[in-house]
Amino acid sequence: MSKKYRSTENIIIQKDLLSIIINLLVFSIEKDNFEDVEFYFSYVNSISTTPDIYFYKSVVKFLKLLIKYKQSGKKSLLETCDVIIENLSISGMENYSLELSKFKNKYQD
Repeated sequence: MSKKYRSTENIIIQKDLLSIIINLLVFSIEKDNFEDVEFYFSYVNSISTTPDIYFYKSVVKFLKLLIKYKQSGKKSLLETCDVIIENLSISGMENYSLELSKFKNKYQD
């Protein structure tokens, strides 16, 4: 990730970078390869949560918890994933919450 964008305040760039990170995390889970994920989480943590990027940060949190579950086997992490799924559904994003639920079910074992 370019240092130029690391501390950007531009919401559009933040959304774009978060979208890329989400895709990279999905690939990491699919490949069961978590070598570089901490770098991505570090960047996400450097972004303040605002209404504009809440959705993206929620999805990253979901993926982070799923990765931690795969590494540790702690079922409580999956329960928190379910809370994120429920929040997205309540917010009117039923289709996306369904996709996250399917993804969790596919890769939790």
